[in-house]
Amino acid sequence: SFCTLLGRVVMYVLLVAAEVNGAKKNIELAFSILPTMEELHRKVGDAFTVERKVSRVSGHRVEPFVVKKMNIYDEVKGRWVHLLSPTQLYEWAQLYAEADTGVIDTGLLPPAVKLYSRMPKDPTTWNTSGLPSVPRWVTTKGEEAKARTVFEEFDAARKGFITHDDFSRVFNTNDMGLGSAVIYDLFHGADHDKDGVIAWEEFVPFYEAHPKLMTSLYYRTRTYWNDMQTRKESSEVAELLDYHRSKEEQARQALQRAQQEISALEEYVSQQKAASQSRAYIEHEQERILMERQARLAQMHDTLNTQEELLERQRDEFIRVHNRSPGSPKPYYDPNGIVF
Repeated sequence: SFCTLLGRVVMYVLLVAAEVNGAKKNIELAFSILPTMEELHRKVGDAFTVERKVSRVSGHRVEPFVVKKMNIYDEVKGRWVHLLSPTQLYEWAQLYAEADTGVIDTGLLPPAVKLYSRMPKDPTTWNTSGLPSVPRWVTTKGEEAKARTVFEEFDAARKGFITHDDFSRVFNTNDMGLGSAVIYDLFHGADHDKDGVIAWEEFVPFYEAHPKLMTSLYYRTRTYWNDMQTRKESSEVAELLDYHRSKEEQARQALQRAQQEISALEEYVSQQKAASQSRAYIEHEQERILMERQARLAQMHDTLNTQEELLERQRDEFIRVHNRSPGSPKPYYDPNGIVF
C-alpha cells in the first residue's frame, strides 16, 4: 500500500519475470497502490516492451510485449499458479508474464533487478542512469537538463519511454491548446520505429524539431510543479496549524476539566472540614453536658449522704428518747427535726 512515513514514500513492489528475445528477464516493478489486473498487465507490457528494445537486434522491428497470461508463484503450494485477481498479490511476490499462451517454462529465473538499472551492450551511448545519453546535437548542459525535465514530465512513471496517453496527459494538463488530432500527429511523428512508444533517443530529435513548443512546455511544467509544490507546502502548513490548534483545544478542554475537578475537590474538602468542625463542637458540648451531669450527680450524692447522716442522728435520738423511764412524756418532733 501507499503511505508516507517521515517523508519517505513506501511503494508496493512486485517481481515480474518474462522471456525476452530468447532470454529470461526478471525485474522489480513498483506501484503506488495495489494494482488492478488491467494496470498490472499494462505496466508489465510497457516494461518488457522496453526490454525488447534494449536487447533487440539492429534492424529488426520490435513488437510491443502484450501480456496474455500472468502467473504467480504460490509459496505455500510450491508451484506456479494462474494469477486471476489482485487479491492473490502480496508485496515482493514473484510473477511470470507470458506474451504467448502455452506451457509455462519458467526454468531458473535470474535475480530480479530494478527497472532500467542494467547497462546495454554499447555503454558509449548510455549514461550511468541506464538511459541513453543525449546525442551530440544537444550541445549545452542547460538544454540537456531542459530536455530531460520535459521527458520526465511525459514519463511520470519512470518507465523509460513515453506512451500516447502520457503525451496527451501532459499537453492537456498544461493547457497547450493542441487538439487530439495534432497530439496524435506529433506523437506518431516522434515514434520513428512505430512501436507505439517514444524512447529517449527518439524524443531528443522531436525536442530539437519543436524548440518553441518544448520550451513553452518546459516553463509551463516548471511553473505548474512549483505551484503544486507551493500548494502542497501551504496545505502541509495548514494541516500542521490545524493539528496544533486541535491539540491546543484538547489541552484547553483538559485544563478546564482539571480545574472543575479541583474546584469540586476543594468544595468536598471544605464540606468535610465543616462537618469535622461540627462534629468536634458536638462532641465538646456532649462532654460538657456529661461533666455537668456528673457534677450534679456528685452534689446530689453528697446531699443524700448528708440527709442520711441527719436521719441516722434522728433515729438515734428517737431511740434514746423512747428508752426513757416509765411515765415520762413522749417526745415532740417539729418539722425541722428538733426534739422537745
